[in-house]
Amino acid sequence: MNPWLSRFFMVSRQYSWLYVGMVGHIGIMWLMIQLGYMVPYYQAGLFYMRVATHLIVNLSLLYMLVVVVRLLREGRQNPTRALIGALREALIAHDRYIHVPHVLIISILTIRTFATIKSSIPTVNAFSWDLRFMAADRLLFGGYDAYQWTSLLFGSTPALVGLNFLYNLWLILVISAIVWCAFMRNNHLRMQYMFAMFLAWVVAGNFLAVFFSSAGPCFLERLTGDHAFDPLMSSLKLANEQTGMIWALLAQDALWAAYTSNDGAISGISAMPSLHVVFAVLLYCALRHQGSVARSAGLAFAVLVLVGSVQLGWHYAVDGIAGVVLALAFWRLAGSLASLALGSPRYDAPATAEPS
Repeated sequence: MNPWLSRFFMVSRQYSWLYVGMVGHIGIMWLMIQLGYMVPYYQAGLFYMRVATHLIVNLSLLYMLVVVVRLLREGRQNPTRALIGALREALIAHDRYIHVPHVLIISILTIRTFATIKSSIPTVNAFSWDLRFMAADRLLFGGYDAYQWTSLLFGSTPALVGLNFLYNLWLILVISAIVWCAFMRNNHLRMQYMFAMFLAWVVAGNFLAVFFSSAGPCFLERLTGDHAFDPLMSSLKLANEQTGMIWALLAQDALWAAYTSNDGAISGISAMPSLHVVFAVLLYCALRHQGSVARSAGLAFAVLVLVGSVQLGWHYAVDGIAGVVLALAFWRLAGSLASLALGSPRYDAPATAEPS
């Protein structure tokens, strides 16, 4: 057999469990549709797939631009040929030409299936856990809602704008992490992140979200008539009137419109567990061994996302706490699965997407 093909098939076997899981995930979605437990609704899945594809393309173009600038600064006589050589090296070194398509295919199709199922959560299991999660928060925080504590530090308009910016940055960072994962040298870390990501989308984002069907504080009054979070929502609206930069309110209105009309690309209301927190913690886990700056930035982002999930009205505190616990459990399990898939012990060398 051609040595290139032989290498391709050998490396591709590392992803076999992930492909089995991905196909099973799609199969569950199809079965739920056929049995009438879920309404086929693909707009949200297509939206996330388009966002992921656009980000991947743009990040690839940005990488090419960085290489071109570097080559021009080095004064290469033929920068076009040097660029082609650099791109060839970036794709071939460390079997990246094999890893990249597998990582992207598994990630994009999993996200699409996740989003499609997420959009049908209230159809499968009506929202019923909100009042219990609100009570759990008050039990943990001395009879107060969690936002009443976080507002002491993050209740000002500048703080709300900053939290909202970081919260919106989440999707870009999650998709960027997929690209980083595809190109990194550390094979064990790549597979560990892939398994952890798959568990997060499927187990936390679909199975647990369906079982603990809840909408979150920002929708509590519309769903139940309970006005407990009116002060929080009023403060967000006031900050938005002053700045026009509390984009969470726009997203919340879009989600509610999609929920009430069964239409719209942005859809899928779900509070427990907080996927924002799950993935923020997973990013921190992946960055822990990449130097003190990356580790500190990852930790700060995870903490601020946890605070933002409460302060912006998206989640009860217990949603985020559950997200932290799940992320750490997924990361540990994913490490074992990665070792089994690779047939080798764990390897914690620093990861990088730079070509060698």
